[in-house]
Amino acid sequence: MVLLFLVLSQVFLVGSNLWLKYWINVNERYKEQGETGSPPPSLGVFLSVFALLTLGYVLVVIVMMWIIYAVARIRASEYLHRVLIERVLRLPAAFFDTTP
Repeated sequence: MVLLFLVLSQVFLVGSNLWLKYWINVNERYKEQGETGSPPPSLGVFLSVFALLTLGYVLVVIVMMWIIYAVARIRASEYLHRVLIERVLRLPAAFFDTTP
């Protein structure tokens, strides 16, 4: 699951970088043509797609980090409790007589 989220986050990140590259190329071609008859590129469309790609990346990373930390916390607490119980149960009975 973590691997899936890592790949998905990279897809969003690369997608946003490619979209920015495409946006820059479209604007440069429009400026080179000298604004002769063709309509300017729609800023709203470019910003919307970029915002969606960025939002997707942020959400995937947040979910991925939450899953990783949640799993890590559960495993760490299980390990610590297991080790603690094992060590306490293996103590000699004399330890409990002398230690309040």
